[in-house]
Amino acid sequence: MADVTDCLLGLGADKHLDRERALRKFQQLINDAGTSACLNDLAEGVKELLTSTTWEQKIGGLMGAKVMVEQCDIAGFDDLMIDECLRLLEDNEVRVRLAVGQLMRSLAAKLGVSVLQRCQETVLASIHNHFDREGEGSRADSTFSSGCITPTLLPGNRFPAATAAAPIGGGPGSPNLLAALLQSSYQPLVPGVGQMRHGTEGWKCLETSMKVLQQLMEGTGPAVAPHITPDVQALLYRAMHHPNRFVRESAHFTAASLCEALAGPQLVDTGLELAQRLADGLSDNWSQVRYAACVATRTFLNCVGQESLDKFLPTLTGPMCLQRYYVAEGVRLYAQETWRQVMGNTGRTQVAKYIDQVVFYYISQSKANNHAVREAACAVIAELMEKVDRQAVAPHVPDLLRVLLLCFKDSSWPVRDAACTACGR
Repeated sequence: MADVTDCLLGLGADKHLDRERALRKFQQLINDAGTSACLNDLAEGVKELLTSTTWEQKIGGLMGAKVMVEQCDIAGFDDLMIDECLRLLEDNEVRVRLAVGQLMRSLAAKLGVSVLQRCQETVLASIHNHFDREGEGSRADSTFSSGCITPTLLPGNRFPAATAAAPIGGGPGSPNLLAALLQSSYQPLVPGVGQMRHGTEGWKCLETSMKVLQQLMEGTGPAVAPHITPDVQALLYRAMHHPNRFVRESAHFTAASLCEALAGPQLVDTGLELAQRLADGLSDNWSQVRYAACVATRTFLNCVGQESLDKFLPTLTGPMCLQRYYVAEGVRLYAQETWRQVMGNTGRTQVAKYIDQVVFYYISQSKANNHAVREAACAVIAELMEKVDRQAVAPHVPDLLRVLLLCFKDSSWPVRDAACTACGR
């Protein structure tokens, strides 16, 4: 009994390392439990942790609950954990919400589609409710929506009466007149409001709710397919274009799970729009989003099957090819392996086959507002003119040379260097 108490106290410890040590001990206690009484004591301790007011104890309870769901079969415990997951889905602490997703995945893997049926409506409602930031649609009404307010002039280039009124505390030469005019013309910028609101701020639990949806799909497996309705797909596609980069990243990983669930003819039939969204993700300015899009693209192409690739390669060949030269090593290496898996020895042939789409994409990426993307575009243009069938490339050479000449004037020296190397090759 003392070991159980010490273990539960460790699960609720303030330090992460202490909680991890307690979790290993918790697993050992479950393995060594000779009676159901010991398991019941552990289950009761987990329930108490989940109802605590501190986030550390909630995380400890979720960690312990995950182990018990995976290794034990206690009457009523799994159903109670589903209720607890839904209760903590929008907890104030992000680490608690992430732990909820992990527990939901274990529950879905154990109990099957019933967990999805019970939770999907709540999870989707959470995503819908937080998809837009509070007050986002009423920026024009905000006092601090802009850093500078331009006064409207009356006929004769006169200021409005409110602006050119008698000065406060003085005549035309009074310092107070200048202060009044400046006050009427400018507004302070308050952090977290209007233009000073950070692009990743204000969406609350949207990212973690998207991750929970991903975990539910992965835990349920192929049985989730009938529950991926057009509305769910439309919501996911919207999230892949979300202004928050973390939400876009989560949405692309969720798209990879969707591909695995719909693998085969169903994915082929509905895949054109997804392929376009993946191409957009592969063009994202953030490396983390590009990496998630690379993962989703490889999963998508593997799931549609070799015989259906020609339907999607016109859209994806250019973006896939460019990632092989992207500056971020994780993206670059993953994309190179994807290219080998998908194209095999036919890469040059496929690029020549879809040369118009590929060249259009390269040119568009050479104008991206990310210098690393422009640098990669110069590198793939050099590869295109050197390695791909010359008859296919010849009609596009003037356009490609114009692009490289523009890159010679780029403000970033690595881009200028890549353009110089491309012209030399």
